[in-house]
Amino acid sequence: MLFSKFSYAQFDPQVGFGSTKAIYRDSSMIKGWATSCNVSRGWQNYLDTSLGKATVGSEFYGTLKADGSVISLGDSGIAILQFDNPISDKEGPDFCVFENGFTLGNAQSDSHMELAFVEVSSDGIHYVRFPASSYIDTTIQLGNFDGSNASLVDGLAGKYISGYGTPFDLNIFAPLSSINIGKITHVKLIDVVGNKYAQYPARDKNGRKIIDPWPTPFAASGFDLDAVGVINQLYGVNILEKEKAAFSVYPNPVKMGENITLNNLKNNAQISLKNNLGMEVFYSISDDKMLIETNNFEAGIYILTITQNKQTIHQKIVIH
Repeated sequence: MLFSKFSYAQFDPQVGFGSTKAIYRDSSMIKGWATSCNVSRGWQNYLDTSLGKATVGSEFYGTLKADGSVISLGDSGIAILQFDNPISDKEGPDFCVFENGFTLGNAQSDSHMELAFVEVSSDGIHYVRFPASSYIDTTIQLGNFDGSNASLVDGLAGKYISGYGTPFDLNIFAPLSSINIGKITHVKLIDVVGNKYAQYPARDKNGRKIIDPWPTPFAASGFDLDAVGVINQLYGVNILEKEKAAFSVYPNPVKMGENITLNNLKNNAQISLKNNLGMEVFYSISDDKMLIETNNFEAGIYILTITQNKQTIHQKIVIH
């Protein structure tokens, strides 16, 4: 009995419990982030649709650097992220996915993980899924704030605590002709519904049920996407990164009543500011420099979008 219980493969542990593959959000390995994010929300509880769908967060959050701002997918919710500079298979991991997991105590078995399948595509139509492994006990249903052992999980996003990305190496798909691993333009994340009693439960590559906290019957239901960081790009520094380097916002964070100054805008730059509900609160077209007054804004997180030279730049603005 003891041998059967502990003979499962052990993968790398949670951050803080030994040598781990996790990639910190400020790591120099990360060269860029997703440039667009489209989400199809899932239900807070697919067995009780009266609760509605997950609502926390904005799609813009998926295009920002990992910073703890998340968009919740809900049960079986899907996020599709795109990259102006495609991800490319090179040495080591090629990209990493950030969620907002956390630890509940001082033991390896106290990791609160909301998991997602990861798929990639080189045309936005044909996707392949990274093989996932989960040896979490399938005889026990984890509640919405229960923890489990991160070293029993591999090939699934959401394994690590907030601020640390789960790495993925495209080389695993090298034998396939249906995908160009040298030019990945889309990453798809699909929330794992970890209900052990489901008629068609989520399963790993070996056919084992994947168990994670369920149900999560609240607005922040399911996998909480923070960001997707690009480690290996098809090109070096692309046009978008150069645009970001030249463009500046000051101050940020900004106190309510102060002006936000935008510098180094290009000709006929389109400037849009939206609140965390996706409502546009400011729009203008300008050249070189722009001032945005904040007198009539509420404190909170806003998404600034600059479209110039056929490139779109997103940046988080904090008003307090």
